[in-house]
Amino acid sequence: MQLTRRSGRRTFAALAGAVALVLAACGQEGTIAPLTPELPSAPFIPPQYRGAAFEMDVSTLRKEVKIKAPGKGINGPIAGRVATGFGLNNGGTQSGGETFSSLLGGDVVDLVASNYQAGALGAVQPNKILITFDLQVNNKLSGADLIVSTWPAPPAGAAGPVLFPFEIAVTTTSGGVSVGGAGNEVIVSSPRFGAVAPSDNWDGNSSPGSGAPHNFFNDVGCTATSNDCFRYEEYAPIAASGASANRQVGFLIDPTVGDFRVRMILAADLRNSGGGPTQSGTVAGTVTSPQIGAISGATVSVSGGFSGQSAAGGAYSIGNVAVGARTVSVTNLPNGCTAPASQSVTVTNGGTSTANFSVVCTTPVGTVTGTVSSSLGGALAGVAVVGTPTGGAASSPFTTTGAGLYTLTLPVGSGDGNISLSNLPANCTNPGATPYTGLTSGGSVTLNITVTCTTPPQVGTVTGTVSSSLGGTLAGATVTIGSLSATTNASGVYTIANAPVPSGNVAFSAASCTAGTAPYAGLASGGSVTVNITLTCTPAAVAYPLSLTWLPITTTGPTGRQVQAELRINMGSAPGNPAINGNAADELVGIQGNMQFNGTLLTYASRALPDPNLDLGSVGSPSAGLVNFAVTSGQSLSSSGNVLFVRMTFNIPTGVSGTVTPTLNLVEVLAGLVASPTNVTSSATIVPAPALTIP
Repeated sequence: MQLTRRSGRRTFAALAGAVALVLAACGQEGTIAPLTPELPSAPFIPPQYRGAAFEMDVSTLRKEVKIKAPGKGINGPIAGRVATGFGLNNGGTQSGGETFSSLLGGDVVDLVASNYQAGALGAVQPNKILITFDLQVNNKLSGADLIVSTWPAPPAGAAGPVLFPFEIAVTTTSGGVSVGGAGNEVIVSSPRFGAVAPSDNWDGNSSPGSGAPHNFFNDVGCTATSNDCFRYEEYAPIAASGASANRQVGFLIDPTVGDFRVRMILAADLRNSGGGPTQSGTVAGTVTSPQIGAISGATVSVSGGFSGQSAAGGAYSIGNVAVGARTVSVTNLPNGCTAPASQSVTVTNGGTSTANFSVVCTTPVGTVTGTVSSSLGGALAGVAVVGTPTGGAASSPFTTTGAGLYTLTLPVGSGDGNISLSNLPANCTNPGATPYTGLTSGGSVTLNITVTCTTPPQVGTVTGTVSSSLGGTLAGATVTIGSLSATTNASGVYTIANAPVPSGNVAFSAASCTAGTAPYAGLASGGSVTVNITLTCTPAAVAYPLSLTWLPITTTGPTGRQVQAELRINMGSAPGNPAINGNAADELVGIQGNMQFNGTLLTYASRALPDPNLDLGSVGSPSAGLVNFAVTSGQSLSSSGNVLFVRMTFNIPTGVSGTVTPTLNLVEVLAGLVASPTNVTSSATIVPAPALTIP
């Protein structure tokens, strides 16, 4: 082990001195084997370290720890001044020298052990027993704080005193019986020997991976062949006359070990307590998981011996953290969660540094399974089953099998939730949410659900066609059986499902038709019967449109240009108005009315009858802008329903142009028989006449 001396002078305004103390332990009565370092290849241990060490004896038989203060101090290199008045040992300088003397451990600090625990054999490591206890450091100086050491070189980021073991010895015995004084006997049932090594409870500042061996005495670091690196425990700075928090340490021992002794060094510098307020800040943030949300109860550790726990919402805040670079880490996470990487922050005086942690967790799941059955007996297939954990989201639906079975894989959560059903048969009542409890990770809960059902009604199907007495089928007819109804399609066909068995009556109705009923019989459950019917119907009302058509303008008239207008009336097709001609087409007997037009653009010339069976009546003479027409028939005319009854000729005066939009008026329309015609004027409608453009 090489000791690196530091030379030269530096000024430490707050530095009052340096402490190097050693912790050790006493064993049971017997021979103490030579002390050996933690790592296999023994380095040279300077004698002054052993002399300045605290010695702690750990008895696994009596389950106790005894601590003895060191008897003398050690010298080491330092630059700067060492304050007086703290009980310095001889051998160092008190002002301006190149060495310092450690303070006697018993004068400066007390080490207090508590909470001794011994684990089961093999619980942590095969064939080993883990022994742990807490160590507290009490600062006995009333005018100085204990802070991070200048020498030995502390681990990176340390802010307070550092404690590390550098030698361990085991009390060995040969077994058998030994007789003590005054007749006392000590019976040793087996030899005592074996190995002891510091455990991972020497975890430095409690960050994952921290507490790995550190090289305190030179700067070459710890390699695979190093023999002078030691595990350590870091404390926060300890105020004058103050005490540190308890820090747990531990050792892995062979089951044959009875007592063992450990020498340890507590390294710290002194700072005048009146040198100014402590420089500290706050580290805060959240611990959450995308899978399970906010995480409470997680331990958040900050290098330098500071720690706290996340609250119910995942938030944490750790105050009074010494300023400087710090490493923040998270432990004590729920099962299935992986600790995230540590984060580095810089703590400023009075400031808050933020470190938020996102934790990846595997959501624990279990299965809820069972059957869905009817109260009438038998399984219910095709039912949609959904599970909802308490506080969680609903699962995708599972459709029960033919045997009514379902299986849902659900997040465990609090272990309870409910199962809901849908798509039940119409004769069954939905039971609502059914609770389950006791779901564990990888476990299964059986929940069978019986649904209350009633005997389904016995029903069948009635179908048929509805026809009209006027011919053809009736679309849009209404068909009813009790409260059930249907409408015929374009082909007049209807279908009513769920009709009562075995018999009943079917009611039919349609516009312009007399309603009717027809019975059905012999309908079996699930079967079908056909009921056809013809309804007595009357024709719908008929309209007789009157329209005007302009023929092309010609240049053969007296004034050079003429135009003709044709008047037509559509008498419809069978069946027409049954009051006139039964189911046959209606026929025109006579019509009269007038046409009004722009007399400045057109002048009336003549009227012509296109059919020799029509007679042109005289209803007044034409006047400017008005012409009357009156036409009668010697016999009824239908002309396939559309009758051309008059053609009028108009002259176009020379040099005029414009637009003519005539107006038609009806006086009378007669239809039916010549001997006894019927006036159907009210059934006639006038189609607006088109405009005539005269260029």
